Amino acid sequence: MSRADVFISYKSEEEPVARHIREVLEANGISCWMAPDSIPVGSNYMKQIPEAIE
Repeated sequence: MSRADVFISYKSEEEPVARHIREVLEANGISCWMAPDSIPVGSNYMKQIPEAIE
């Protein structure tokens, strides 16, 4: 897994706001990790999220 500068955590009802924040950050060269986009297909969510936080 590649390392990101920022881990974005959000409630599902706030996903549109989280996506907008991610777009702004990435447009300014800041890499972001945000589920589910950053979790490879077939991977275990329960394993991937703690690894990303580390």
